[in-house]
Amino acid sequence: MQPDLTVRALGYGILGLLLIMMLVLALVSMRREERWGEPLPGLFWLTLVVLGLCAFVALSSAYQSAKSLNKLAPRMQTQTVSSK
Repeated sequence: MQPDLTVRALGYGILGLLLIMMLVLALVSMRREERWGEPLPGLFWLTLVVLGLCAFVALSSAYQSAKSLNKLAPRMQTQTVSSK
């Protein structure tokens, strides 16, 4: 299996689980705030962590793709020809 595809699939799977967990916690927090008047503590920080992980996975996936493309098609050496 290709390593860049594996990293991308694992990253998206983890992010999907985190986003679903964040959505469930947001709904629980809204329900708790409706009943008792106080939301769950730390929901804002969890959102920031998930967004940071999304950015990290996107950057690492782009880096892995660029790295694998460089192996397949290395840069061509160019020479300048001066005309007299």
